[in-house]
Amino acid sequence: MKTRKLTREHCFGIGILIKSNLIQALVCLIFLLAPCQSILTHGTVTNPPSRVWICFQEDPQSPDSPACEAAIIGWGTQAFYDWNEVARMDAGGMHTTIIQDGNLASAGRPDKFGGLDQVRDDWVTTQVTPGPYTVTWTNSTPHQTLYYDVYITKADWTPDQPLTWDSLELLKRTGPRPAAATDNIDVILPPRKGKHVIYSIWQRSLTPEAFYSTSDVDFGSDPVPNRPPDAKFSFDNGRCGGSNVTFSAADSFDPDGDDLTYIWDFGDGTTAEGIEVSHTYSGLENATVTLTVSDAEFSSGIVETISLLVDPDCKEIPCPFDTPISSILPSINSSYDHIFVLGDGPDLNTITNLTINWDSVHNGLYQLSVSTNNGFPSWWVNLLENTTHTFNESNPQITLTNTGFAGLDGSYSVTIDAGNFVMVSQTEGFTIYCSTSSTPPDCDTEKSSAKSIEKHSPAKEVDFTMYPNPAINNIFLESQINFKNNRVIISDLNGRAIKSFTVKENTKKLNIDLSGLEAGLYLVKVESPLGTDHTSKFLIQ
Repeated sequence: MKTRKLTREHCFGIGILIKSNLIQALVCLIFLLAPCQSILTHGTVTNPPSRVWICFQEDPQSPDSPACEAAIIGWGTQAFYDWNEVARMDAGGMHTTIIQDGNLASAGRPDKFGGLDQVRDDWVTTQVTPGPYTVTWTNSTPHQTLYYDVYITKADWTPDQPLTWDSLELLKRTGPRPAAATDNIDVILPPRKGKHVIYSIWQRSLTPEAFYSTSDVDFGSDPVPNRPPDAKFSFDNGRCGGSNVTFSAADSFDPDGDDLTYIWDFGDGTTAEGIEVSHTYSGLENATVTLTVSDAEFSSGIVETISLLVDPDCKEIPCPFDTPISSILPSINSSYDHIFVLGDGPDLNTITNLTINWDSVHNGLYQLSVSTNNGFPSWWVNLLENTTHTFNESNPQITLTNTGFAGLDGSYSVTIDAGNFVMVSQTEGFTIYCSTSSTPPDCDTEKSSAKSIEKHSPAKEVDFTMYPNPAINNIFLESQINFKNNRVIISDLNGRAIKSFTVKENTKKLNIDLSGLEAGLYLVKVESPLGTDHTSKFLIQ
């Protein structure tokens, strides 16, 4: 029931006092339209609906619920028209540092969003039960995501307590995701009674900005009967198959959040326990494997027959370098003048250099390019346009398409070996090893001796490394050779030169002032008097 009609109205997203005079309304439109259009909006959780989303849906001018009414009377309507701006520009993952206890719902901005921090038990709630649940972010301005965090208040928390970091229990942190207008995060809600809070954080990549959302839920007072777990497993016996098998039950779950035990029957008279196990078979072409998952009361099982045969057409990789790795790909910003193809791979003898700039902290691949000695398909090839990757996930991979190099297109597992960038083909029997050294890599020499290894000579005239990236006020360029008489050009992504100069002194290190440049992506190119050049991409925060 609507209990109060508030007298504040809004004009193009900015709350102002409306009088009956038409001229004042026109003044509002004319003077406030331009800045309103430039405001960047972002997102909040709409399932279960957040406090700010509920108050916005109720209508900030005439809210239905007492909690929203009190928030709007105390803090005004604008905070709720800005439902998608409960954010901090300076977060950068430091959420518990910059946001104090009691101000979690307002993102540490109680001056504007303090109505969301109110400690009261009449916030509108969403009925939930323990078990699988989907948290939905609705993002009016999508951005690339570094991660989402989803928390729930601990079992002993009650609505008459302020929301603090210590009162939260982490349910899930996702991996990086592409920009999306709607993002779903699947979680398992643990057993709870009564009213609780689901608190979620959206940390953007590329910038430190993060968004915060507070949703009230109600588990009810009646205990939920215990439910059996759901058993699932996967297995891996290598790219070519065989009798050495690793099993994982990581996809199994309990709808009540109970701890589980895992018992494996390998189908050859042997058993094992654990969420992940390994087993070697002998003399079998296939095996029937049974996984039994149990909580304290119920058990569930799954049976699957797996093949142990080796694929005769499969090509073993001579130098896999322990890929796929279980971690993300560490940050790397390097240029490589020696490209080795290990195994039966493509002929890349026209590539003279590969440069990569990957920042795992900001989930940004800022440069992936190669230079050639024949100008085909170009003297300098920007591979970013041909690349998709999962560098910030376990088992990091890269997929190249339409590169213009015969045999290079495909999917690769990636890793770093002693500072060198390694791409291991997922479908063919070869590895591409990008090195700073002219010495071939040390791997399985017995296998690689029968394969071709191509080594390529560099063109070093303008090779350099660049840091920091992202940058703020300046960047440094370092080279093994002298920069003297080289020309440095800073340009935007359209190729428009913004700043340029010729190096007059003998130096192997340049400090380039970026003052006055707006935040965004730029190119820095160093042109040699010999006619060669080298380009890298960088980000200004």
